[in-house]
Amino acid sequence: NYVCPVPAAQDVLGSSDDEETAALAEDPLIFPDAAMRERLAIARDISAAERAEFAKRWNGIVGV
Repeated sequence: NYVCPVPAAQDVLGSSDDEETAALAEDPLIFPDAAMRERLAIARDISAAERAEFAKRWNGIVGV
C-alpha cells in the first residue's frame, strides 16, 4: 500500500467535487490513523546496486 507522506493531501482530496476522489481522503490505507501507524513497518532502503539490478530485471520482463 501507499501511505501518503504529504499531510495537506488529505484535505485537498477531501475537498474534491468528485465523490470518488473525496472518498480517498477517508481511506485508512492511504491516510492511516495513529493506531494503524503503530502496526506499520517500513521496508528497508535498497542500495544503488540493488536498484540497478531490479531495473535490469524489470526491463527484461517488460521488454525495454
